[in-house]
Amino acid sequence: MGFSNISKPKRSLGQNFFVNENLGRSIVKNVLENDPAGVIEIGPGRGFFTKLFVEMGIQVFAVEKDNALSENLKFLFPEVEVFNEDIFSENLRTIFQKGRGYACFGSLPYNIAKKIIAYLAENSNIENFYFIIQKEVAQKYTSKEKSSRLSLTTKLYFDSKIIFDISPENFKPRPNVVSSFIKFARNDNLKLVGDLEGFLKYLHLAFKQPRKKLKNNIGKHYTPSNEILDLLNKRPEDFDLEGHLHIWKNLEPKAI
Repeated sequence: MGFSNISKPKRSLGQNFFVNENLGRSIVKNVLENDPAGVIEIGPGRGFFTKLFVEMGIQVFAVEKDNALSENLKFLFPEVEVFNEDIFSENLRTIFQKGRGYACFGSLPYNIAKKIIAYLAENSNIENFYFIIQKEVAQKYTSKEKSSRLSLTTKLYFDSKIIFDISPENFKPRPNVVSSFIKFARNDNLKLVGDLEGFLKYLHLAFKQPRKKLKNNIGKHYTPSNEILDLLNKRPEDFDLEGHLHIWKNLEPKAI
């Protein structure tokens, strides 16, 4: 049974299969840079990267939602534990929470990549994640010029960096966008927050209309201290995580 005739890519699952072996080996080398105990691979598809990890002697846990691809992975790689489940299932949540010491890797479907990354940030103990995602989204995670709600909520959990970009011809079927290979490394920023729910509510309000000044977005909901009055004349994108934490800690919620 060959990789090419297993199953046609399913648009509903956002399947684009990676096909460049030389570049694939470079990606695997990066995933293994910290000598993880093993790799949890999300959406291995036809097993392109799974094969490279197995050849390196790496223990792999594979999460594949597609039934046909999952059965094929079990046939091709009997040494790999394959989970034919949705990534958001309760069973897999337990696997991710026990994943300290493992690296997580996946070429993620563009349509749910942000949802998967946010979920794993909150529901795993894994320290290093390596994903292939849409370049435009990767740039939002890593931007140092203008902040977004996405970049700030991610920075609560991860430091992120784009390792390199990947052109469309490295996939079949060929996507219409450039991809990026990005790393997320867990940090300790949550310790700076305290009331996480309160801070996330503030960020939601602050970025509700990103082009407006902060005072217009949050004025109905908070009373600011005199120390930050001038800051509220700027836009939310003008502040990094530290800046928004400073503003939030100088706000008093209004009784609405």
